[in-house]
Amino acid sequence: MRECLVVWMNRAAAWRRPGALMITSFGLKNVVSSERLLNACRWLEDIPIAKAQPVLSSSDVDAIAATAAAKAQELGHGPAIAERIAGAIRWIRAETAEQQFKRLIGTVDARFGSGVLPPEAVEHLKRAISFRGKSAHGHFNPESDAEFRAFSKSTRAMEALCYLLTALDLPISEEGIKRVWSNPVLRDYRHAYD
Repeated sequence: MRECLVVWMNRAAAWRRPGALMITSFGLKNVVSSERLLNACRWLEDIPIAKAQPVLSSSDVDAIAATAAAKAQELGHGPAIAERIAGAIRWIRAETAEQQFKRLIGTVDARFGSGVLPPEAVEHLKRAISFRGKSAHGHFNPESDAEFRAFSKSTRAMEALCYLLTALDLPISEEGIKRVWSNPVLRDYRHAYD
């Protein structure tokens, strides 16, 4: 416990915002709302190790942009489009949400044991991103009980992943790692109806 607290305190500056979002998440545990989902998604975005990784190298991005820009000019578009094309390709060079979630789940599986999150977690997490878009751009109101359950399950999936990523670099004992599996955040996710 002492070792974990020391690591927690040493990373306080970099983890201030994710820590605050974690506490907010715990405070919303009895609420199923857009606010809770948005909080969980922000928590993920602010975890330093959770950032999307590039899947295209800079040289590949430059080569693809140059080829696309040349084709655009061949089609009669002016040279100003070249920078817009390059910007668009730079944007898509990062891993997809699915790739990102698979990588992050692989990371937590390696630390806490294979299957700490259920096999369908990637689908739940991708669905959380979809619900986030609906929630962020207006009031989200589930159209059916099934959609409400899917929303709740996806919210809990996001919180479970964030919880595991937050604990990832803490020096947790083997016995502590076993207890992680029964933590209420993970238990509530596994037991939530889909």
